[in-house]
Amino acid sequence: HETYQSDAQSDAKTSEEFAAKKVMERLERLERLACVLAQLAGERWASNVEEVLQRKVNSVAIVLERPCNLRNAWTVLRTVDAFGLVQVELVDGDDA
Repeated sequence: HETYQSDAQSDAKTSEEFAAKKVMERLERLERLACVLAQLAGERWASNVEEVLQRKVNSVAIVLERPCNLRNAWTVLRTVDAFGLVQVELVDGDDA
């Protein structure tokens, strides 16, 4: 029984690491896309985007503890963005 639980925990951690890696890959692609769009759209567009980003709230952090459903995690991230928040922490419940 302990081995099964350990394997399940290991699988869950691997799944979380995979999801976190995918999120980082998407963010990197979005950053590259933003650079290309800034070049195509010009300085005015780029300065408008920078102004919006500066208005984001940096004083509030949202914490996701061991999210088990990736769709729900993405919903949380979209909501965080809609409210202008920028800090999201992913916490492994075993370390908390």
